[in-house]
Amino acid sequence: MVHPYDAEVTLYLWVNGAPPERLARHPVVLVSAADAEAYCRWRNPALRLPTEAAWEKAARGDDGRMFPWGNRWDPSQLNSATRGPGGTTPVDRFPSGASPYGVWDAAGNVFQWTASALADGRRLLKGCAWDDEPGLCRPAFRHGRPAESRHILIGFRCAGPVTEARVGGSP
Repeated sequence: MVHPYDAEVTLYLWVNGAPPERLARHPVVLVSAADAEAYCRWRNPALRLPTEAAWEKAARGDDGRMFPWGNRWDPSQLNSATRGPGGTTPVDRFPSGASPYGVWDAAGNVFQWTASALADGRRLLKGCAWDDEPGLCRPAFRHGRPAESRHILIGFRCAGPVTEARVGGSP
């Protein structure tokens, strides 16, 4: 008997080193923290996973807003259980939900690995995923997973040194 989770995972599996065509603009999932770190270094040796503090500042801005777009829940700004399609969406689907620093999908779509760890050694995940409800789905939400975990709800983003050109939301 095949478990329903097996069918969900199959939808996200890469074939011959490439994602399914329909997922080309979606977040990469099913990666461990080490996989995510290796990808960041491969892209550029100056890149890394963000710390929890850096991730939250990029997601919530200097004013510590509740959501990237402000302090009021708005299901039209993200992919969540409230209004999503029941899976990941393209990373550029919700431009009006971007943070003050221009970070997209800081709430919704997938949880994201950070470089930070909990006292018990589990790696810290930030944000929320496409199956989460409003009370959970916010950038400040955090939980830990073993660093070797791979799941369809977990992705990542790379962070780099802040440059003067990028401060204040500039490109």
